[in-house]
Amino acid sequence: MLVPVHRGSWYLPVYVGWMCSALPGLRPLAAQADTSHVTISGTVVEAGGAAVEGAEVRFVGTDSKVLTSVDGAFRLIGPRRPNLLVQIRRPGYSAQLLKLDGDWRGTILLERGAFQLPEIQVLARYAKPARYAATTKYDDYFRRRRLGLGQFIDHDAIERRMPLRTENILEGQAGIRVSSRPPGSADGTVISFSRCNEFPPAINVYVDGRKVIPEGFPLAMLNNQSAIMFARPTPEELVLRKRVRAMVGEMLDRVNPRDIEMVEIFRGPGELPAEFNDGNCGAVVIWTRTGSA
Repeated sequence: MLVPVHRGSWYLPVYVGWMCSALPGLRPLAAQADTSHVTISGTVVEAGGAAVEGAEVRFVGTDSKVLTSVDGAFRLIGPRRPNLLVQIRRPGYSAQLLKLDGDWRGTILLERGAFQLPEIQVLARYAKPARYAATTKYDDYFRRRRLGLGQFIDHDAIERRMPLRTENILEGQAGIRVSSRPPGSADGTVISFSRCNEFPPAINVYVDGRKVIPEGFPLAMLNNQSAIMFARPTPEELVLRKRVRAMVGEMLDRVNPRDIEMVEIFRGPGELPAEFNDGNCGAVVIWTRTGSA
């Protein structure tokens, strides 16, 4: 079939039937349209018609997004779905939300105003409290507390106890026995963990990350368990044995409870972090208040 096509003052015959028969694979343009995606385009402006550069245009719930150009123009392609939501936002402007059902082109007005940040829900149970934001001194305490191994006594819990001696902070804790003695008693206070039955007591004490050394006990004597446990002790050795049993309490007594900010307790090898493990069984880690150590 001949169809006259006007070109200026000339009419050119076009064989439409020949073209269709020669190209049987051709389909109408409408049949070739991509129905799996949607395209939106246009311009973002503010009051007065000035273009808004750098505004984010995105399909809500997808990763598809673009920024407007210097003249406010944008073009965005995303997956087609019903009730498609498009968000337009830029700091310094109130965000806009469009609900579309298909391809769209137009102009979007952004009004100046407060930019609403998305709501944040804090789920961290043991996050670092805001009052410690200005110091890194206690960061390791909170890091280990998040791991959940051991017992952790914070500042508020210590204040509620109103301890007269540091040993009072440990009283009532699961797996810990505190055999208190009157102040000045020669026997001292014995601190023992249910999972640590060694003698001498294999419980280390740390203050602000530094290991406390027992006073008045030669290292060779502390390592010679047979001389303490199995030999027939003299009266002097019996007194010495009591002192050894109370050496953890003696180390704790050196710290004024009013200077303590928080305490970590590791009651056995299964709880003991690598940084506090030098062959011992358990550990008491004391953190003092800032400026007191």
